[in-house]
Amino acid sequence: MNQEKGALGMGFYLNNNEPYSMYQEMARSPYFVDKTAMIAEIIPRIGIGEKYICVTRPRRFGKSVMASMLGAFFSKARDAKELFDTMDISHSPFYEKHLNKYNVIYMDFSGTGGFDDYGRYISEIQAMLREDLRGEYKGLPFRQGSV
Repeated sequence: MNQEKGALGMGFYLNNNEPYSMYQEMARSPYFVDKTAMIAEIIPRIGIGEKYICVTRPRRFGKSVMASMLGAFFSKARDAKELFDTMDISHSPFYEKHLNKYNVIYMDFSGTGGFDDYGRYISEIQAMLREDLRGEYKGLPFRQGSV
């Protein structure tokens, strides 16, 4: 994983700038379709015990765009107000309350990060995630071998 830490000391995976950058680039495309209304469907599920939300689509139908959109909207990594102010989600009563208010772990498994051994790849991800979490939660004790 030769990924550089983002500006402002953001992490490799925790509050990474990548979702914002990717979504911003897509939003500038002449073929961009605003699907941020889906965020308003997801927000009510926050904090009510629904741990997982599965967004499925056929191959090449926008799963990465959706993941980038959610990461850009929720993550504390970067102020995304300017990006989302002109989109459908900005009309939601939830907009200001949830925009950039959460620690987001963003991982892209579409590549192997240059590793040809799956075990080493996962170990590297764990080490970098552990580093991110230790940096964000300095006073929290971590058990040996835990993320």
